[in-house]
Amino acid sequence: MDVIQGLSHFKSSLVSFPKVTVEQKIEWLERINDEIQKRQQRIVQSEALYQGLPESFVMEHVFQWSQRHLQSYLEEIKKNPQLQFRPVGLVCLLPSWQMGFRQITESIIPALLTGNCVVVKSDPQSRVSAQIWKDILISAQTPENVVQFFEGDHQLGLFMMKHPSFKTICFSGTTDFIEKNWPALPLLRKNFSFSLSTKNSMAILPEATDETILAGLMSCWIGWGELRSNMHRIFCTEKDFERVKNLVDKKLTQINWSDHHPESSLVGVPLIHPESKWKDSLRDEGSTILNPKFDQENQPMVCFNLSNCSPWQQDPAPLISINSVKYVHEMAKWINNGYLSHSALVLGPEEKAMALAAKLEVSWSWMNEWLQTTDSRMIVHGQKLSYKGDVLNDLKSKLWQY
Repeated sequence: MDVIQGLSHFKSSLVSFPKVTVEQKIEWLERINDEIQKRQQRIVQSEALYQGLPESFVMEHVFQWSQRHLQSYLEEIKKNPQLQFRPVGLVCLLPSWQMGFRQITESIIPALLTGNCVVVKSDPQSRVSAQIWKDILISAQTPENVVQFFEGDHQLGLFMMKHPSFKTICFSGTTDFIEKNWPALPLLRKNFSFSLSTKNSMAILPEATDETILAGLMSCWIGWGELRSNMHRIFCTEKDFERVKNLVDKKLTQINWSDHHPESSLVGVPLIHPESKWKDSLRDEGSTILNPKFDQENQPMVCFNLSNCSPWQQDPAPLISINSVKYVHEMAKWINNGYLSHSALVLGPEEKAMALAAKLEVSWSWMNEWLQTTDSRMIVHGQKLSYKGDVLNDLKSKLWQY
């Protein structure tokens, strides 16, 4: 269906859907929850197969996370039945293809709960995630013309970003796309939420144990630096640099990089193969590649001695850099230098890790375990143009209502 023609179908829904009662929304959410549960095997197997991820990883961080996410909104709306919303109208979701089911869940639930209609533009590589969500909504008896799905490339996404019908845009993708198109976007007077897949950071405090660091390094490998929550920039103190470098090197040799089976508990299929010109460019900047045979041994590229001001610190290349600073507080300075970061992982004693995490301008900060869901070890911010926060604040966010 043509996008323009599809948007015309929302006219009646934009008037009627905001009038749906809280009781009706609760019943509808519970039906969605049931439909997700029925499709557990399909969701896990499809996401693992099409994205080259371990099924155990997808089960925990996609399927189970999506269920918890939905249930948290159900609990909040039941506790606050008096909540009233003034929806913005039409919301556009532009998820990237990595962890597509989770990304759609992340935004579609609060958008619909607050009475908005939603358009989801899926990437051709994530059509399976979009199709599963489409089936779920149909089976859950979602009102007609409240959600529509389109498939297309970045040009269609840019067209939707600029289209006057959309009041809120939730985008997941690469920083270079935003960098190229950002100058025109503020003029559109829309609400934006960005979650970008490149250059998220890991801060290793001097007190972090070797075991904690080795476990945390798995967040650098899964998805080969292309998942939106992966760590690409590793920060440590100058005194701790040799220890961290040796641990990274040890972890590289421990992993069987040829094991790409979806049921494996290790890593996913490599998504991008580095080109030799990147080696030359990094050497020109005085950086050293930790594993110079990375392309022959099927490993991700890891480098060190790369200037914190280097464009390679922001570039979307599948590059992991080890960066040293003199003092711990400087880690926050350089992590916050990343434009539009999604997440950060802090390794070290909980009290000190929490103190550093509180200074980071990212949406999610995890302590000692990537994608941690235990509240005491996670800090949620609302910074870097992202709506992430507690459920009640999400529902009150200007992304979803006036």
